[in-house]
Amino acid sequence: MFNSRRFVFFVFCCVLSLRVLYSQSLWQRVDSVVESAVDAGVVPGAVLCVVHSDEIVHLRAFGYRQVYPVKKSMESNTIFDLASLSKPVGTAMAVMKLIDDGRLSLEDSVSKYIPGFNDSVKVAHLLTHISGLPAYANASMLEEKYGSPAPDSLMAHISMLSHGRAQGEFRYSCLNFITLQHIVEVVSGMSLKEFYEVNIAQPMGLYNTCYCPPKEWLSRIAPTENIKVGRREYRLLHGEVHDPLARVMNAGNSGNAGLFSNANDLAKVCMFLMHPEKHSGPFSAKTVKLMTTVPEEYKESGRTYGWDSQSDYNAPLGSFFTEQSYSHSGYTGTSIAIDPVRDVAVILLTNRVHPKDKGSVNPLRRRVADEVSLVYALPDSSMHYVRRFPTDVQPASPQRHRPPRSVLYFPEPTKANKAFFVDEKTYKYLRKKKYKVPQI
Repeated sequence: MFNSRRFVFFVFCCVLSLRVLYSQSLWQRVDSVVESAVDAGVVPGAVLCVVHSDEIVHLRAFGYRQVYPVKKSMESNTIFDLASLSKPVGTAMAVMKLIDDGRLSLEDSVSKYIPGFNDSVKVAHLLTHISGLPAYANASMLEEKYGSPAPDSLMAHISMLSHGRAQGEFRYSCLNFITLQHIVEVVSGMSLKEFYEVNIAQPMGLYNTCYCPPKEWLSRIAPTENIKVGRREYRLLHGEVHDPLARVMNAGNSGNAGLFSNANDLAKVCMFLMHPEKHSGPFSAKTVKLMTTVPEEYKESGRTYGWDSQSDYNAPLGSFFTEQSYSHSGYTGTSIAIDPVRDVAVILLTNRVHPKDKGSVNPLRRRVADEVSLVYALPDSSMHYVRRFPTDVQPASPQRHRPPRSVLYFPEPTKANKAFFVDEKTYKYLRKKKYKVPQI
């Protein structure tokens, strides 16, 4: 005898199973991008972590965390040298904590805290990279002149450089964040390392994150480059920051680099930034909004106060993350990309520079972001054609080379547009659900 309730339940289970299988197939596509990069030798290994809303929805380790002098498999809890990802996750968080506490202002002149610095440079200029400071400084020359470590001499050198160029033009600079490090230390009376531990890491429960990691962490840390230290001698950097200024001049306690962390801890940071009202953190939701939004008065830089949104450095956002998205990357091969509209964060951790500093992971970052965009495609009811930004049109600002992100809708599959999709089955599913389908 036909049982309608059982039939409805059976159909429901079938549909649910198909949706689960389809979701798994999309994640397999994401994973295959990373696996291909490992197989091609772009990176020795990687950890990919995707956060959606308030939970980690995808966490996988690929390849090896070490290939020289012996091979060791990558693990999902591997700790990485974050390199310049330390800027937003470390230094900028410390600065925003002081701002939230009322001990520091974005409009403060840097010379208020560092005598001899250019009076016209503000804290906001440092955070958005429009201070006029050079991109970097030669660590070897500074070591020869001042010895090592010599953080005060490095800061005096940067102060001298601050008078060399007018503010306003975007130029990404590690010296901006070394200066911010010294401001944090002057205001708080603590080293950046100590201030971060007490005011950022502990309140957020970041138990695998710190500057200058202890020796007992070494078995979990991915080594970086095998650097040359003599005419014929080499030394593998393992548990020491890779960046020369941070390592040589600042002994690991540095505003531009030096933070070590793993995927689980960075996921907590992302959850706090996406939903500060739900997660414990060092400052208020209002300050989170301030930190993650491109300020109107400095919009030509394309930067938020610590993060990147629209400058040339935002490869981790791929092609389809929304205009409200922000990201940052690190030279060693690390990156975070957050899309608040999708409520998604993509954490990609690699040690690209191990054992030899070569290659680029920007194509990998873009492809991973694009594939995750497909997993979390945005609903749309119109399904109208939307033309992409024309490539022959120059952007209004020379500093903002990324055109506005757009997507292309197709009312039905054709020979002309099938090539833009993974397969026809994927397209039909998204089309049926009235999702925006990105042109890949």
